[in-house]
Amino acid sequence: MERLLAQLASTHSLHPSPAYLETHLQSLPSNNEKALLASLGYRLINSDFTQSLVPQASTTFPPDVHTNRRYLSPAPGTVLPGPIAVQVVDIVDIGSSSMNQLESLEMAERGEVMKGREVIRVVPSEEAAESQAPGGGSRAGRNTGGNPGVMKATIGPHRVLLEDASGQRAWGFELEKVPGLEIGGKMKLGAKLVLRNVPVMRELLMLQPSNTTVLGGSVGAWDQAWMEKRKAQLEAAIAAGKKGGGGRTMTASERVAQGKSKEGHASGQGGGI
Repeated sequence: MERLLAQLASTHSLHPSPAYLETHLQSLPSNNEKALLASLGYRLINSDFTQSLVPQASTTFPPDVHTNRRYLSPAPGTVLPGPIAVQVVDIVDIGSSSMNQLESLEMAERGEVMKGREVIRVVPSEEAAESQAPGGGSRAGRNTGGNPGVMKATIGPHRVLLEDASGQRAWGFELEKVPGLEIGGKMKLGAKLVLRNVPVMRELLMLQPSNTTVLGGSVGAWDQAWMEKRKAQLEAAIAAGKKGGGGRTMTASERVAQGKSKEGHASGQGGGI
């Protein structure tokens, strides 16, 4: 057991609780140490860290991260050494407009993708359907916008709300593009990250590839709940931004159709000259 815990700590920076291990080890292969480590690691990154990990002072956010003056400074003088294993509980793409983000969410709900100026409704292939069936979970996350319900991955930068094993939360800012940190694509809400030597400025964790590793994973229905909540937030932001304009916002499909109609009208007028 001690050797297993040491390997989990060294390879994934994860420290599971004894209660979690007692519950899950019984159903995992015990005759192959490598397979046991891989299976347990997979289950951990798909668990809720507040229920599966042991909160330790060295592996969680400082309790005064939101009140201590050194973390509130505008200069990146304070660094959290870590490693701190965290999970994503919210994420915002600050590189895209509210309108574009809302359209991406709505298109994912309808199973649509943009190809040039065309809106295409995608029907899942047999292979994709199998990957989403029980037992095919390892392949389901590979789609980046082709199957219904999966958004095309965002580019960012992102602002991300992170939660440690104790349940304490802090916002991070993607100072440089972190591979795997995205909305849509492979990443789901509840995805796990490991932070090492992260600078803190004004309570924000400055994330970059050198200090942030995306482990993957997710937590149950968090992703769908987040999409519904985020859609409502974007709709409210767009409505608040309107100044006297009435009516609902057109979908991507309707915008493309309107553009084609205008092009056809212009072409008809040009033919008579």
